Amino acid sequence: MAHGVVTGPAWPADGSAESDDRRPHRPGWLGGSSARLGGLTFGLTQAVLLFWWAARYPGLFSPDSLDHVWQATTGNWNTHHPVSYTGLVWLSVRLTGGIGWLTLMQTTALAAGLAYAVTGLRRIGGPAWAWTTAAVVIVALPPVGTFTVCVWKDVPFVVCHVFLLGTVARMLAARRPAVTGAQDRAHGPGPDGGWPSRWTAGTVVRHTAPAPRKGGGPAGNTRRMPWKLLGALAAELTLSCLFRQNGFVVAAIVTVLLALLLRGTALRILLAGVVAATVALLTNWTLLPALGVRDSESIVAYEAFLADLAIGYAERPADFPAADLAMLTKVAPLSHWRQSADCYTVDSTVYHPDFDRKAAAAHHQDLLSAWWRLVRRSPETVLAARICRSSIAWRPTPAGGLRANPTAWALPTYLERDPRFQRAEVLAVAYSQPLAEQVSDVADVLASRVGRPEWLLWRGATWAYLAYLTVGLLAWRRRDRALLALATLSLGNQLSVLAVNNAQAARYMAAPFVLGVLLLPLLAARDPDRAGSGARAANRAWRTGASAGAGGEPPLRVTDLTVVAEPGIAGPADPLDPDHRLDPASRLEPADQLEPADQLEPADQLEPGPRPDWTDQVDAADEPGFRPPPIGPAEWWTDSADRYR
Repeated sequence: MAHGVVTGPAWPADGSAESDDRRPHRPGWLGGSSARLGGLTFGLTQAVLLFWWAARYPGLFSPDSLDHVWQATTGNWNTHHPVSYTGLVWLSVRLTGGIGWLTLMQTTALAAGLAYAVTGLRRIGGPAWAWTTAAVVIVALPPVGTFTVCVWKDVPFVVCHVFLLGTVARMLAARRPAVTGAQDRAHGPGPDGGWPSRWTAGTVVRHTAPAPRKGGGPAGNTRRMPWKLLGALAAELTLSCLFRQNGFVVAAIVTVLLALLLRGTALRILLAGVVAATVALLTNWTLLPALGVRDSESIVAYEAFLADLAIGYAERPADFPAADLAMLTKVAPLSHWRQSADCYTVDSTVYHPDFDRKAAAAHHQDLLSAWWRLVRRSPETVLAARICRSSIAWRPTPAGGLRANPTAWALPTYLERDPRFQRAEVLAVAYSQPLAEQVSDVADVLASRVGRPEWLLWRGATWAYLAYLTVGLLAWRRRDRALLALATLSLGNQLSVLAVNNAQAARYMAAPFVLGVLLLPLLAARDPDRAGSGARAANRAWRTGASAGAGGEPPLRVTDLTVVAEPGIAGPADPLDPDHRLDPASRLEPADQLEPADQLEPADQLEPGPRPDWTDQVDAADEPGFRPPPIGPAEWWTDSADRYR
């Protein structure tokens, strides 16, 4: 016969929680405060990003960057690039005379976004130190550190995704009960249909206090999503649409996926997505023309279609009708269409001296009609070209030549390539002058030594797949598919690049790269019932022995003596074991024997039953000043709602 003590909480008669100082107190460190976790994360990441900013001051430039500077300094504003980022360039030049202020703000925005994201993800699980470490590692990597100080519209686009991840994490945490004591049913029913047996004898069972009710529902059951989170979601989706042309595709995919996974708030999430798209479209179609921003009449949006025509003509020139061939010759010689065909990039076709971009813009409708005829005639050709050109989105291994971040020493080449960039206004802004040569030298060494392998440090597809694996494992362990919402941002980016892509540029998949690294600590996420913000205090109190506060989880008290009978064990006579069924090591000592005054009443005697290994429990004497738990000891095993506590 074996016996074990089952511990459960006891509450004072007034319903308040009593402190229990019998356990040693431990410092909360990062896990005890979201403010400390966020503050430390922001400080460390900002310090690392300041290193990259000083090493690449005032910033790194590409031809797209110089076009932003040219528009902002000359007043020739157009829609070739997002006007929202051109406005930030103009503001920086107008206020400070240069671009350094903008790149500094980009580092601060990313540091703030990482702090916001890790404090949100911490509510789901994972050790606090792991979240801070992941954030620091992200900005310490040269592909991300140098990317943050680039004069690129992609930088605020990625920052919006980091904030979006923090908002989605908070939405997931808000839908979980904020009080402690949620059921953990991962183990399923025990042997013998949930009845205790010799395999479960001595198991510690904790019973939680009933949640106070507010408005007819349990307190902490926040399935009604807070409007502030929906407002943040709408704002972040709006900015994502304004900072990149494909932001609309990403926002639409993310909105639909979130609505499918968070069904309780699907309508509100869809409303947030519609508001974001509406604001962005009204800005582009109404506000910008009113401000005098002209349509660039650029063929950037059609470059992928023109590259498809080049590939189709190179593979099957005889299939093209005479009218389509005549249209192609108005833009470029047929020899150029055939020789420039490259499924990995459009640049070899549309950025060549033989290709007339103005003629292509003037005849873009006719060229699109020729593309539609190519699709109907040879859909497999177009599909293969799109899959090849989107390799950066789905292929972890190198393919087609990767375009990394711009370098400081390539800037003179970019300036000489286009006469527009040789204006004094542009040259006064676009230059490279590190704040300290020693810092620049260290950055050069890091970039040269930590820039390979490409599949790990540059390919966003690698980290997108790792994000799916990390989030999928977490959702499987917790049996909660809503957690898959954390992977929707990476999937939205991946699908948008699969739909339309022009080149193998790493910046197109920069967001999945950052998010993939940031999600890794979820592999260590445990104890799902204590991941919410309202439960952290009670969880810390349980570890340290401090009081959980009124309404929190009460301290544990010995409330039951569990006695389990096991046949086949002989031994000396025992008043409580006349059939010698107790394990000798488990027999009560004489000092532990029940006194005559404590003998059981006849009504409380154990009745023989057909199940020799059922647990029969004996109520211990109630402690003064405390009332028993709301569910009696005998019901702990039999009540289906508490069988797995």
